[in-house]
Parts: sequence; structure tokens; C-alpha cells
Amino acid sequence: MKTLADGSEVVARSYYYMLDWNEQDEWTAITKNYGTNKLCLLNLTQYRELFMYATMHEPTIFKY
Repeated sequence: MKTLADGSEVVARSYYYMLDWNEQDEWTAITKNYGTNKLCLLNLTQYRELFMYATMHEPTIFKY
């Protein structure tokens, strides 16, 4: 488990997915929407929002 800024814990698998996705996105979405480039500084609501955004936009980020 990985701990977020508000003390919430998320599954490590999703956290590492988000790290990879953010790297591919060049940290644009997280910086633009939340003013940070660190997942651990997000609260659970922000993390969920970014995760939903990432999974919806994955085909445009990861070029298979």
C-alpha cells in the first residue's frame, strides 16, 4: 500500500501504474490540475480523479 497526503492508502499496483502514466504524460495533467508533480501529495479524491483521467486517456499516452 502507498500513503497519500491525507493519510489514505491506495494499492501499490495503481500507484506504480500512475507513476508510469504520469511519466508518459510528462506530468502535464497532474501539474495542471493539482499544482504538483508528486502523487503522494494528492488526497484520495484527487488521486481517484487523476486515475480516472489516466485510464480514459491511456490509448493516447501509451503508443502500442
